[in-house]
Amino acid sequence: MTKQFALCMLLSIFMSVNLIFAQNNLSGKLTLNDKTYEGVFSNKINNSTKTLTFNSEEGTTFNVSNTKGAILYYFSTKETYATLEEKGQIVFAEVLSNGNVKFYKTLIENTYFIENSKNKTGAIQLTNVDDVNSYKANRGKLLVIFKDCVEARKMTNNNVLSRKKIMNIINVYNECSNYSDEYQLTSKEASDQNYIFAKGIINFDIGIGYYLESSDLNIPTYIDASDNTSGLSIYASVNISPRFVKNLIGKFYFDLGVQYNFNASSEVDNKISQDISSIFITLTPKYYFKEKESQFNPYIGLAFGAALISYDVLDLNQNLFTQRKGSNTRFIYGLELGTTIMTNFEASLVYYPDFQNDIKILEQNELSTKKSNLSFRLGYKFN
Repeated sequence: MTKQFALCMLLSIFMSVNLIFAQNNLSGKLTLNDKTYEGVFSNKINNSTKTLTFNSEEGTTFNVSNTKGAILYYFSTKETYATLEEKGQIVFAEVLSNGNVKFYKTLIENTYFIENSKNKTGAIQLTNVDDVNSYKANRGKLLVIFKDCVEARKMTNNNVLSRKKIMNIINVYNECSNYSDEYQLTSKEASDQNYIFAKGIINFDIGIGYYLESSDLNIPTYIDASDNTSGLSIYASVNISPRFVKNLIGKFYFDLGVQYNFNASSEVDNKISQDISSIFITLTPKYYFKEKESQFNPYIGLAFGAALISYDVLDLNQNLFTQRKGSNTRFIYGLELGTTIMTNFEASLVYYPDFQNDIKILEQNELSTKKSNLSFRLGYKFN
């Protein structure tokens, strides 16, 4: 009995020592919103860390893995980490340097963040810092970080930006002899930096319209006449201003659109009756002359695409044929002129000249139709 009691006592002491050692190993401090707490972390930070909590000595529990802007310090390892936000997700990053410029290493290999707290740049991601192919992109970001220190900027002028090199530049910046608010980027550097951080724009456009269509119809020895029809239309489009247009983001767009022209009926020269409807599918590069926030912003565009034409043609006198139904696909091009109105509304005029719609009547005969289309459109734009 005495032996069993002694064994239990030893086991209890061993477990208590392990518990105390584990708590000491995970003890540390958490800094959040300029307030520092001491306590115990739930676990270490490594590549597999998904969740992390911190229990303060005051009894407050912090869900660190869902908290942006926290600074974590482990007493046992003297390691400092920060919680950063990337694409809406919180990531853990080891703090490699403090001061005006902070440098962080994430748990992802060769991926870092850097920020200038003095200039309030926010955390900017650097990837593949040892890769020559990533030099230009990373250097462009560092030029923004170090823009007010000439000595630090000059140190980026080579083809290598390793972790050690960036740490050296940070040390030079933190001890910069002359911070100059007047120091300006060249126009090309400024343009390049805007391009690096700019995001592409995508918006959508839906609307209604009214179209006028002119046709020249010809069947040798039977009919040679002109016809004008009109009708309603609806359209929808997606407008993209991609990053690669650089300083034209928000002014130059690629518009992928679909317009449906409702059926229009007509009789031509008391010989031909026709019902025509069509779908226009176009890609239109557009240039807006003012900034996208302008109340009235005129633009010009060149459209290219295809017209899917459905027809129902009847020979009223039945001299050559009775009825022909079918569809054709034809290449179209056109000019678009328009303007935005109060930012979200858009009015436009689109002209598609000279596209063919030939319908075979007999083996050696066809109805040749040369068409043009003028569309008035009013739409609503949204993101």
